[in-house]
Amino acid sequence: MSAKDLVIAIDRDDSDELAIVLSFTNEGINDMYDGGTPLWHAINKYTINVDIVERLLEAGANPDLGGISHRWETPIQFLLSRREYELAKMLVKYGAALSVLDIGEKHTFLWGESRKERWALRHSLIFESYPESRYKHYGCENPEDLTDDYKVAAVRSGYSAFTILDYFGEGFGDSYYDPNGERGWRRFIFSKNFAQQVRAKQMRKNQPGGPIWCACRMGQTMTILEDGRAVLIAGEHEDGNDPEFCIYNDVIVINPDGQIEIYGYPPEVFPPTDFHTATRVGEWIYIIGSLGYQGTQPDEVSVYRLSLLDFHIEKCPTAGDVPPQMCQHSAKLIDGHNIRTWGGKWSKPFSDRPEDHYHELDLNSMEWRRIDSASKV
Repeated sequence: MSAKDLVIAIDRDDSDELAIVLSFTNEGINDMYDGGTPLWHAINKYTINVDIVERLLEAGANPDLGGISHRWETPIQFLLSRREYELAKMLVKYGAALSVLDIGEKHTFLWGESRKERWALRHSLIFESYPESRYKHYGCENPEDLTDDYKVAAVRSGYSAFTILDYFGEGFGDSYYDPNGERGWRRFIFSKNFAQQVRAKQMRKNQPGGPIWCACRMGQTMTILEDGRAVLIAGEHEDGNDPEFCIYNDVIVINPDGQIEIYGYPPEVFPPTDFHTATRVGEWIYIIGSLGYQGTQPDEVSVYRLSLLDFHIEKCPTAGDVPPQMCQHSAKLIDGHNIRTWGGKWSKPFSDRPEDHYHELDLNSMEWRRIDSASKV
């Protein structure tokens, strides 16, 4: 049987015929036919047959493979754009990667709201603790509960630091400009004059409070637990040219009932981390790699683990054929005790990681080993 046979059964919307086809073999289930995989054809219909989608996933369909004409989207991104939230959660149950989601898609997945719907909430939000809690700061304990009204509202809205400042009248408009004011320098940020941008950035560094804390981040991982909790780890806001640029080292936990918990850590316990991977293994999430602030990257890959019992973080010393620090890579649990990494980039210096560089970390011995690309699957 081939992908064509599967797609024919899917187009007929006949789950029984599909089951018969799959009973012979699941060969071709992840092959492309007529612009997409069988799973892509199943979800790219006006009315989606949930039974067919689940049968394909149970038979081994890769939930991350989409269609040629939509190669910039994975199935989960496509389903979120169609507001098929329950089907998106089904894909996660079968191993769909959440690292591909941007901040808007993550919030859509968690809250079931579109960008437009979240924007409508803008004027109903009240950040009561904004003046006291707006600045980013490290935790002093492992962990320290940093939860407050402002941070909860910032997570719930998904607003960028720019939008938060604008919301509270501390934005970039000329009407606010005051050369002697606390935030008068901010109008320089949008200037095309590079010297002014440098000046604005330097003035921002001299501000005592640090960057504005926000939950709009890149390079942040999201792990969904069996009990419905979502664990979001660290990530960065904007880039080095933005005065609110910040690489975080916190953990955000979103409970099924909507309750939000935010934990901070001392930087010596858990340094600012972004573009890492988070692999769930039992009661731990293993955090591998990071891009980090320029000049702070270690020579060897960093490995930390987060306890899902009390949310403390431990550094994991490793041995063996330890790879360099990496970022923007992929990771997968193999055989229950090996974490395989591939792809992405080396962090120091920032460069492409060779396609044949596959490494596995044995969690029993905490030793790395290089594996041949031919045995990666």
